[in-house]
Amino acid sequence: MAANDSTSLKILVNADVVDIDRAKTKPDFSAYVFSGAELLADAPLDEKGNATLSVPRAAPDMNLRVLVGPKVDKASATFAELIRRGAQEQHVRIGAKDAQLKIPVRIFPPIWECWIRSACFVRGTLLKRVSSGGVWIDLPVCHATVEIYEVDPFPLIIYRLPDDVLAHLREIIARPVPHPDPGPEFARNANVARAKPQALTAAGTHRLDADAVKVLAAVAESTSLKYAAQLGSKLQFQQALIDNAAIIRSLLCLFYPRFVTMQLVGTAQTDECGHFQTLFFQGCRNHDRPDLYFKAKQRLFGFFEVTIYAPTPIACPFPSRGRCGRSSI
Repeated sequence: MAANDSTSLKILVNADVVDIDRAKTKPDFSAYVFSGAELLADAPLDEKGNATLSVPRAAPDMNLRVLVGPKVDKASATFAELIRRGAQEQHVRIGAKDAQLKIPVRIFPPIWECWIRSACFVRGTLLKRVSSGGVWIDLPVCHATVEIYEVDPFPLIIYRLPDDVLAHLREIIARPVPHPDPGPEFARNANVARAKPQALTAAGTHRLDADAVKVLAAVAESTSLKYAAQLGSKLQFQQALIDNAAIIRSLLCLFYPRFVTMQLVGTAQTDECGHFQTLFFQGCRNHDRPDLYFKAKQRLFGFFEVTIYAPTPIACPFPSRGRCGRSSI
C-alpha cells in the first residue's frame, strides 16, 4: 500500500540485534504489530534487521504495540505467547497526520539467545487403566490430542498473592490445627468469604484427606516457616513460602487453588501405542525447569471432542505433572 493512503499506516522496524554474528546458525526473527491483543500485521526481519509492516488505520489516533521476537507460526502468534517467549516490546502512539513511522529496536544477546535456546522436548505415553478379570491393566489411548501447559513459576504465584491471602496463610502456619477442615477454616475469615466467594467454593471442593493431614503436620514441624509467619515482614514471609515450596504448594491446593494458573504451550497427537512427543519453547522469564500440566481430549463418533483427562485443582501435585523430558499420564 502507498504510504500516503489515509486508510493504512506503514511501520518501518529496524532491529539492531547485538552480536548476532556469533550465533552458529542465523535464527529467524519477526516483527509484529498488535492493537491490544489483536494481531494487525507481522513480517520477518531481513538480513539487516529491517521489516516493513502495513496496518489498517481504525481511528485517527491509535495506540499500538510493536514486538520483535522469534518467528512463530500464525496459530502461535498471540500477544501472550510472544511476551512469554520474551519478545521485545515498544508502545507506539499514532497521530492523525502520521502516515509512516520508523521504530528502532536494540536487542542484546541475553534476549535473543533466549529465543533460540529455550526449546523443551516433551515425550510421554497416554494410558487408561481398566479392570480385566479382576486385574488392573493399562491400555494405550490412541489418536487423542494432548495439550501441554506450563504452570506459573512458584515464586511468581507467591508474589502475586493478595495481602488478605498472605494473612490467612500466616494464621494457618503460625497456629496450625491438627485436623482442620478447609471449608470451615476458610469461612472463619468472614471478610474474605464475602469478598471472594470463588475462593470459598474452590476450597470446599478439596476436602481434608490423609495427604492434607500430612501437609498440615509438616507445617506444624517447620520451625523456619512458623518463625517467618509470626515475626517476619511481608518480604521475609514470602521468601519463607518460596523456600518451602513442597509444603506450600499443597496448602495452596487446599485453600487457594485458583491462584495457580497455566498457559498452553504445545499440543501433540498420540499414536497407536499412546505415545506422543512435541517441542515447545520455555518462557524467557522462567529460568527454572518448567512445571508441566497435561490435558487430553479425544474425538468420539467422528465429531464429539471430549476431555478424557484434566486433573484438578492444578495446584495439587498430581503424578501427571512433569518437567521437560518424559512423562506418563
